[in-house]
Amino acid sequence: MLESGLIRIPINSRVNCGVPTFDAPVTFQHDAEVFWALDKASTDAVERRRAQFFALLAEGRGEAEVLEITKYAASTARLLVERSHGLGLHGLRDGVVPRIAVRRPC
Repeated sequence: MLESGLIRIPINSRVNCGVPTFDAPVTFQHDAEVFWALDKASTDAVERRRAQFFALLAEGRGEAEVLEITKYAASTARLLVERSHGLGLHGLRDGVVPRIAVRRPC
């Protein structure tokens, strides 16, 4: 759903290693089209995979389906969401050092 230019994606709450995976809706500043365009334009495999992950979420696909397609673990997906909130589209690139505190999985 589009809300003031933001996409809010509800993701099921679960516990992984004693830490909740996604316990609140995920909000993006970009829509699926932006992520798919980045997926097509990028020459970096890591950036393409992350762009695909966010594009699928932005399309409203379920958490289980997105994790199955991208082969990400729920804990890794949570870290990617936190990176994207702190770094925006630059957080999709490999090797970008986040300037936010990122919780590490167990």
